[in-house]
Amino acid sequence: MSDLIKAAFMAKNLTTAKEVQQAEEINQLLSDYLDYWRALQPREWSAFVAFAKSPIHKENAYSPLLIERIKEAWRKGTSELRGEDLLDRFTASKTSDSFSHKLDLLQSEFKTLLALIKKFLVYEEAMESSLGFNRLLVKSLKSRNAEHLFESSVQALRKKIAQLPFSVEAASELWWLDQQVYYRQKAQHVTDRDLFKRNLESSQLLFELTILRDYLEHLNRNFTVEEEDTFELAQKAKHVFSQNGSNEPLFQLYLLAIRLLEQRDQADWAVYQALKAAFEEAQSRLAEIDKLIFSKICFNFSSIAYYQNGDQVLLEEMFFWMEYADLQGLYTYEGGISEDEFINHAFVALAIGEFEKYEAFEAKYSPMLDLRWKDQVIGLCRANYLQRRGKPTEALEELDRLFPIKSREELKYNLRVKGLRVMLSYEIMTGGFQEEEPISQLDKSLDNLSKFCQRLVQIGKMSAEAVEPQNKFRAIVQKMARYHLEVEEGIKENLLSEINQLLEGDNPVAYRSWLREQLRRLTGG
Repeated sequence: MSDLIKAAFMAKNLTTAKEVQQAEEINQLLSDYLDYWRALQPREWSAFVAFAKSPIHKENAYSPLLIERIKEAWRKGTSELRGEDLLDRFTASKTSDSFSHKLDLLQSEFKTLLALIKKFLVYEEAMESSLGFNRLLVKSLKSRNAEHLFESSVQALRKKIAQLPFSVEAASELWWLDQQVYYRQKAQHVTDRDLFKRNLESSQLLFELTILRDYLEHLNRNFTVEEEDTFELAQKAKHVFSQNGSNEPLFQLYLLAIRLLEQRDQADWAVYQALKAAFEEAQSRLAEIDKLIFSKICFNFSSIAYYQNGDQVLLEEMFFWMEYADLQGLYTYEGGISEDEFINHAFVALAIGEFEKYEAFEAKYSPMLDLRWKDQVIGLCRANYLQRRGKPTEALEELDRLFPIKSREELKYNLRVKGLRVMLSYEIMTGGFQEEEPISQLDKSLDNLSKFCQRLVQIGKMSAEAVEPQNKFRAIVQKMARYHLEVEEGIKENLLSEINQLLEGDNPVAYRSWLREQLRRLTGG
């Protein structure tokens, strides 16, 4: 599609600076239009064409053939969309008109198209969302001096909000509605004593829920990426808990989740189990967004704890929450799965030997991946699959095909790849898969990981502290390789002591469970 955009205007007919500028602006409008077109589902294409042809729009007239011509080029995936073709077929000017004037007309048509496709997306959202439709109806009637219709639309929307699960989103809808009712010219501010009270209560509820959600997310970010101080939010959250006596399970979930994450490095397993039990009991009453938030909180806790000690039970907990996300449709909450979610699910499933579940997962979700990263994501997961199946040589070939060893930060998943390459090189060396220069491939992989981590620190993408687990992983692999090649028992004993000291310390080590597995094989333990 980038070829289609670039080919919209060829330079040969552009003779003045003004024409060059006009052509560039048209190309940008076409690019913007195609970005919006890409957001449509294929089933919506015909609906948009019909929508755009409607006479109700205030936009200037345009040629409907322009949409069809772009749609045709889009389907073919060709660069057939030529500027000369557009000018000749889709402008109403006469042959005698100047080239610049034709460009003006075409530019105007593209502006119209861009405005129409935005309007179509808004229209579709209003039609698909009953809340959105009713909110727009309330707003429209408020400005039309139709008091009885306004009141009936308010009641209709209030009933719909009451049917929503208790959540920040429901509270925000109620707050918006009460604002519309109270802050209007014809409101009975004096005689209706409940009017302001209702407005104040909905504002207070929204404030409380957003404070708790934001504080929880602040803690979650601190738990993973070291964010700023949370003292002010913490004080507000404590005030909410002290003042609110609600029996809504959402408040209990916030209390448990905040308690779990506030403990950070000394997190209590019993609190996690209590949160998990409360979540499972309350899930039928939760909004989808809250299911997503709390399941990710639990997954992150399990993931960080596993990263710190490599306990297999925590790996199984991670997979529990991943399966929950799959079964509940949370991966596609916003229409498609993210690349990171796909990779995490694949790696954890494969780590616990769920090969068939991984294969079903890949078949289900790979079509939803962003085309820009799809090959990399699938290639990385397939390499991990081959590794877990005991085929390190084939896995390394898969990595080298998509991720050349000297690739740098321009590839999205390089740190994972470089860590996996080290593991595969080690397995090839110690497993007898390679007869000539068994240590050279591993040395190259270790050196490549080291330089890449240094590069990430230099360009500010990761801190020195953040890459330290990778450095410890690299140091342990080096010592295990030496142990494998060493024949002197005394030296081997010293190496083993150093390995265990690094591996079993309190600080995080990357790929700890893999290191433990390889060490057991190495020592026959």
